[in-house]
Amino acid sequence: IGLQFIVLTLTYIFDQQQNKLIEKIETQNTKLKLSQEEIEAQNEELTQSQEELSSKRNLVESQNLALIEAGKIIEQKNQELVNKNDELEIEIEKRTKELVEYTQQLEQFAFISSHNLRAPIARILGLGNLLEISHDPEDEAQIKKNLIVSAQELDRVVKDLNTILEIKNSNHQIAHTVRFEEELKLLLVGLEKDLNDSNTSLTFDFSEAPLIKTIRPYLDSILINLISNAIKYRDFERRPEIKIKTSQVGEFICLSVSDNGIGLNLKLVQKKIFTIYSRFHTHVEGKGLGLYLVKAQAEALGGKVEVESKEGEGTIFTVFLKSKE
Repeated sequence: IGLQFIVLTLTYIFDQQQNKLIEKIETQNTKLKLSQEEIEAQNEELTQSQEELSSKRNLVESQNLALIEAGKIIEQKNQELVNKNDELEIEIEKRTKELVEYTQQLEQFAFISSHNLRAPIARILGLGNLLEISHDPEDEAQIKKNLIVSAQELDRVVKDLNTILEIKNSNHQIAHTVRFEEELKLLLVGLEKDLNDSNTSLTFDFSEAPLIKTIRPYLDSILINLISNAIKYRDFERRPEIKIKTSQVGEFICLSVSDNGIGLNLKLVQKKIFTIYSRFHTHVEGKGLGLYLVKAQAEALGGKVEVESKEGEGTIFTVFLKSKE
């Protein structure tokens, strides 16, 4: 009985401890399950956070790329603005220079024109006064002839002024395609007498640049003035030779007119050669307007004119012309 009691008691104690252990294990399992659920929830939150972070990182990278591209565009635009500013400064400097030159030309023209107008007007007034007090028919006839000469001189000065003003306001002129050879042959009809009387040899070569789109009257005037000058200022000790040639130089068509005439000392006349009413040889008649017109018309056509010359050898005028679109 005693042994049986002990066995039963031990069995009871074992069962109690086993039940407590099972309860403890179940409690721990429950805690572990809760912890696992919490961990899974946290993992899910972490996963979502990572996805959000990844999405935001992609968005940031996309925005960074957009910012980099925008920066490149801004840099490009800034460079374009710098280039535009540089171009504007160059254009302003060019326009300012042109305005200064134009103002100087106007001042020079106003001064010389007023001088040239004053002389014939003074003669006309003086002759008019003489005519009032004269009673001799022969004197009156001579006075009237002198009045006509003075009036013609006055008319010439006014016409020169009109010619120059027309050049300065040439924007309304229409450009035409002109073939140099055909145009020159037409102009030579009017110069035939001067060429024959002076026994001048004239040759031309337009093979490199046969045509140009330009204002025809200006081209004609340039050719006529340069050819006429070559004939007028020829060397009487040798047969005059005039050579006309065209060539393409960059954006310009170059028209050169060379002669074997008496030439010029450019060291002395370089600054005055294209000024209005400037003359450097007095053994022939002239107004000193031709080369001024050549320069003014070349510039009106978007070009320029250059000169090379040696006394006793001849002169080369090179006119740079832009072909108008």
